[in-house]
Amino acid sequence: MVDREWAKPDSILDLFLESVRIGERTKHLLNHLIVVALDDQALRYCLRAHPHCYLHRYSRKKSESLKPDGLVTGWNKKSLVKEILELGYHIMFTEADVMWLRNPLMHCNPQNAISVACGNSLIDHQHDHLTTENTGGFFYAKSNDITIDMFNILNVERVLYPATGNQSLCDIVKREDVIKALDKKVTFLDDANFGKFCQPNPQDQSKITTVHASCCHDTKSKVRYLKLLLQDRKNMNPQWIIPSQLCRG
Repeated sequence: MVDREWAKPDSILDLFLESVRIGERTKHLLNHLIVVALDDQALRYCLRAHPHCYLHRYSRKKSESLKPDGLVTGWNKKSLVKEILELGYHIMFTEADVMWLRNPLMHCNPQNAISVACGNSLIDHQHDHLTTENTGGFFYAKSNDITIDMFNILNVERVLYPATGNQSLCDIVKREDVIKALDKKVTFLDDANFGKFCQPNPQDQSKITTVHASCCHDTKSKVRYLKLLLQDRKNMNPQWIIPSQLCRG
């Protein structure tokens, strides 16, 4: 999902599309990628950069962020995902500020309803609150009765508990009631494969699948550091790393 700040020349959208073009076993996925534009200006630029763009019009509530990042935060994003699942499509949802270095679908369990990169994948951390800063910016959901029922339940909660609207999918799938509803069919994707800026531990470069500029809170910083990361990848630099303190402060 992109807005006018994320979809313009030399933007986050450009970097994301480039990462998919040059990633290992990812280029063919461009034919299946739909970019969701949040305003008319973003749609116009998207149509010049990518053949599959969709304008998502909605009335924003005060509790919802204007920013396109955040792992399906806000009721309208959850509603859009639910509509896609109800059409019978499995979905890989990715934030635009996530660089695809390798095909992430290889790490998703085809037997489970949902596979999600949450920043800390241990079950004993299931009660932790996860902000967009420590999520991996990616999830895969199968179109079946389990996942559709989960999103239907969330729509009911929208009425009963409107203050919960900005929970990320990571927050939601770690709740005990949701874990029970999903019959424990959730895969928490390994941090070793789904990296992010400001991650404290170094990672094996040969295993990193995606990198999320999650802790960069302004668009200019995201573009700067993601561009450096992609440049190192294109140059086949064996020393490229994900610095642990980018965008801090």
